[in-house]
Amino acid sequence: MLRFYCLLFILLLVLISPQSQGIKEIAPYEQLYRQAEKLYASPDATTTTDSTALSIYQQIARTLQQKNVYTPVLLDCYLKSGILKMSANDQQQALSFFNKAITVFFKGNHLPDSLLFKPYLYAGSIHYTLNDLDSAKYYYSKAEAINATYPAIDESERLFNKLGALYYETGDYRKSIRYFEKALSVVENKKAGSDFFIVNYKNNIATAWLKLHEYGKALQIFNTVLPYKIALNELYYNMANAYMGERDYETALRFLRQIHQMDLEKYNTIAKVFLEQKKYDSAGVYINKAAAIYAGAKSYSSKINYGVNLTYSGDLKVAGGKPLEAINDYQLAIQYLYPFFNDVNIANNPLSFTGLQNFSLLFDALTAKASALNMLESLQPGRHYLQYALNAYTSAAALAKHIERIYFSDDARLFLKTKVSPATQQAVAVAIRLFNQTRDKQYLQTAFMFAENNKASVLQAGLQQQELSSMAGLPSGLLASEKKYKAEIAKLGIQLSQAKDSVTLHALKKENDEAEINLAAVQEKLDQDPLYHQLKFNNTSVTTEMLRKKMVSNDEAILSYYYTTDSLLCFYITDKEAGYSSAPLKEDFFLTVVSLRQQLQTPAASSRRLLKQYGAALFNDLILPVVEKIKNIRHLLIIPYNEISYVPFEMLFNSADGSLLLNKHAISYNYTAGLLPEKNSQQSINYQVLAMAPFSEKNNASLILPPLPSSGEEIDGLPGEVLSGSHATKAQFETMSQQYPVIHLATHAVVNDTNALGSYIEFYGKKGDADTSHRLYEREIYNLDIKAAKLVILSACETGNGLMVSGEGVISLSRAFSYAGCKSVITSLWKADDIATAFIIKRLHYYLQKGLKKDEALQKAKIDYLNSSEIDTRFKSPAYWAHLVLIGDQQELVSKSYKWYFFIAAMAVMILVAIFFYKKTGQK
Repeated sequence: MLRFYCLLFILLLVLISPQSQGIKEIAPYEQLYRQAEKLYASPDATTTTDSTALSIYQQIARTLQQKNVYTPVLLDCYLKSGILKMSANDQQQALSFFNKAITVFFKGNHLPDSLLFKPYLYAGSIHYTLNDLDSAKYYYSKAEAINATYPAIDESERLFNKLGALYYETGDYRKSIRYFEKALSVVENKKAGSDFFIVNYKNNIATAWLKLHEYGKALQIFNTVLPYKIALNELYYNMANAYMGERDYETALRFLRQIHQMDLEKYNTIAKVFLEQKKYDSAGVYINKAAAIYAGAKSYSSKINYGVNLTYSGDLKVAGGKPLEAINDYQLAIQYLYPFFNDVNIANNPLSFTGLQNFSLLFDALTAKASALNMLESLQPGRHYLQYALNAYTSAAALAKHIERIYFSDDARLFLKTKVSPATQQAVAVAIRLFNQTRDKQYLQTAFMFAENNKASVLQAGLQQQELSSMAGLPSGLLASEKKYKAEIAKLGIQLSQAKDSVTLHALKKENDEAEINLAAVQEKLDQDPLYHQLKFNNTSVTTEMLRKKMVSNDEAILSYYYTTDSLLCFYITDKEAGYSSAPLKEDFFLTVVSLRQQLQTPAASSRRLLKQYGAALFNDLILPVVEKIKNIRHLLIIPYNEISYVPFEMLFNSADGSLLLNKHAISYNYTAGLLPEKNSQQSINYQVLAMAPFSEKNNASLILPPLPSSGEEIDGLPGEVLSGSHATKAQFETMSQQYPVIHLATHAVVNDTNALGSYIEFYGKKGDADTSHRLYEREIYNLDIKAAKLVILSACETGNGLMVSGEGVISLSRAFSYAGCKSVITSLWKADDIATAFIIKRLHYYLQKGLKKDEALQKAKIDYLNSSEIDTRFKSPAYWAHLVLIGDQQELVSKSYKWYFFIAAMAVMILVAIFFYKKTGQK
C-alpha cells in the first residue's frame, strides 16, 4: 500500500508541474524520466506501475513537444509509451506512439539513426499482429537497414525472429529458417538468461522444417528443447503436428492432450487428426468445441483459427455427403482468412490479391470449396455449380501466382508447386467438362491457360526476375550486390554439399545464412522501386490466339500436353485452328514411358524390338489423336508435361505406314508456351562458336575422366574459338561465354536427379585438382550471363536429364542454361554414344551455317546419320541418335546465303549473251 501512495504522489507531482518552463528548466524532467525508467524496468512491474510510468513518459513528452525540443529523451518517451501500450494489448495506440517516435527523429537535429531501430521494429510488430503484412515488411526492412549499419544493436535478434515469422506466414519456409537461425546465433552469443529465447527460436526453426514436411528433422530439434520445460504448450502443439505429418496419430493425440492453453488451436488440431483417421463423429465433437471457444475470442489470431475451424467443418460435411452445407462453411472460412473479402455468395471469391497473405490456409479453403462444388454438380447436375467451382479454382490460381511473384528464391517457388499442381489438374478437368457441356470455346481457353500457366512457372519467374534486374534506372550498387551474393551463395552451397566434418559444416552454414540474409535485404530494396514492383506483378496469361500470332509460317504447329487424374490431353494450335484431343489416361502409359527410358539409358544393351514397340505405343497415345491436324505441318513444337518430358518424339513410330516422326517433322521442344519467342525476334548473326572439348586427348593418363576421342573431331574446323584438351578449362569458359553467339561443349557431364548440387559439367582437370576448379555446377550456371548466346549445344551426356518436379518439368543442366539467358539449347537426354554424337553435331553445324532453322538442321543431321553408309546398321537404333533434342527458339541463326545462286544466274546470263553474239556474228 505504501508503494501505491508513493507512486500516486509522483504522478501528482507530474500532473501539477508548470507547463511554461523554458528550455533551461527541462532538467527536472530528466529526473522524472529516470523515475519512469526505474518503473518501466522494474522486475516486479504491475499494471499500476506500468500505468504510472506511462503517465510520466507522456507528461515529459507533452512538455518537450510544446517547446519543440526533439531529443533522444522525447523519442524514448514515445517508444516506451508504445511498448507499454503494446503490452496492454492496445495495438492502435501503441502504433501511434511508435510513429511519433519516428517523427521526433526526423524533426530533431543530428540524432543518431540507431534510435530509429526500435520504433521501426515495434511498428512492424504491431502491423504483423494486425495481419497487415505489407506494412510489417516495410518497417522490418527499415529496421534491417539500420541493423546493417549497427550489427550489435540491442534487440537485433527480435528483428531476425520477426522477419523469420513474416516469411513463415507467407510460406517461404526456407528463408524463414535462415532468419530464425540468425536470431538464435545472436542469443546464443549472449550471457546467461537467454533460455526462453533459445527455446523460442529453436521451436520456430523446427516448425518451419515441419512445414517443409521434414518431420524427422523437426522432431529432432523439438526433442532438444523439451528438457528446458519452457513454453511447453506451444512445443507440445508443434510436436503433435509433426507426428501427425508422420501419420503417428496416437502420439500426436498424446501431445495434444497435454496442452493446458491454446484451446482453439488444440481442438482444431485434434479435429484434424480425427478427420484424417476418418473418425468423423469424434472430429465433429472437437470442431464444435473449437467453435464454441471462438464465440468469446476477439484477437486476430483467433479469427484465423476460426477460419481453419470452418474449413475443417466443411471437410467433415463433405465426408458426410453434404457438399452444399460444406460450401457455405468454406465461403465463411474464406472471409475469416481474407478479411478484405466479405461476399456471402458462393459464386464469388476474391478476384485479386495484393501484398502478403497467409497463403496456405486461404488456398486450402478455396480449393476445398471448388472440390465441394464439383461434387455438388455430380449430385445435382447443373452447369452453374461447375462454373462456381471454376471461379474458386481461378481465385486459388491467382493467389498462388501472386505468392510465387513475392518469393525471390526458386526453392520456395518449387515447394509451392507441390501444393498448386494437384489443384491445377482439378481445375483443368472442370474447365474441360464445361467445354464439353457447352461447346463454348472460352472454357477450352481457360483449360489451356490453367495448364500452361502452371508449367515451368518457376523458370518463368526466374527469367522475369533476371530481366527486371537488367532494367534501366535501377541502382547499380544494388544490382552488383545482388549478383555478388548470388555467386557467393552458389559457391557456399557447393562447399556445403562436399564438407565432411561438423566444424566446417557449421562455419559454412553460418556464412551461407549470412549471405542469404544479405541477398534478401538487397532484393527487398529492389522491390521497393515502383516500376520494378509494377512489372514484377504484371501477370499476362498465355492464350491460343497469342500463340497463333507468334507463328512464323503456316507450316508450324504447337502440341501442348497435359494430363488430369483420368485423361491425357493434347492442345493443338496451328495458323488455322486451335483445339484439343482427350483420351483416357491408360494405366500402362507411365510404365511405357519408364520402360522406354530404361531401354534408352544404355544404347549398347537396348532392344530394337522393344524400342520399336514402345515408340509405336507412345505414337498411338500422343500423336495419333491429332495426326490429321498436323499431317501437312513441317515444324512441330512439343510442350510436354511432367514424365512426357522424357520422351524423344522423333523416335515415335507410326505402325500404319512404318515411318518415324523424324522423317515427317522438324521437332523442337519448350518448357511452356509462355516462353515462346516473338515472331522473327532473332536477328541474323555472324556464325562464331566457342567450342570446347576438354577430353579430346586419347592417351592422357592424368585426365580425371576417360577420353572422348570423337569430341575433338566434333568441334574441329568450326569458326570462332576452338579449345581442346588442356586449353578447355572452366576458367576459360567463364571468361569467354559472354562473347559468342554459339556455345558448344563436347564433354562429360554428371547428373544427380535427386540433388541439383550433384549435377555439373566437366572441363579440363587433372587428378588431384580441386573439384571446383574443373566442374561447372548447375547452381553456378544459373548465375552466368549468356544472353548474348543464341544457341548452346551440350553434347555432354544426360544434360537434359535431372530431377522431375510436378508442373515444372525436368530440373536439368540444359534448363540452367535457359535460366542463364540462352533462348535455345540442344541437349542430350541420356548417355550418348561418342561417335554418333560427333557425326550428328558436325552435320548440325553444317546446316545451321547454311541458314536452316535449328529444328530442321537437327532433323536433317539425324536423317543424314540414318542414311549414311559409313554407319553400321546396328548403330542406327534410336538409342544412338534420338538423344539430342532442341529446347527453345527454333528460328535460324543466319540468313540463307544466296550469293551462289546469284553467281550461277549471272554466269548463265553471260553464257547466253555470248552465244547470242556468237550466232549473230556467225550469221554475218
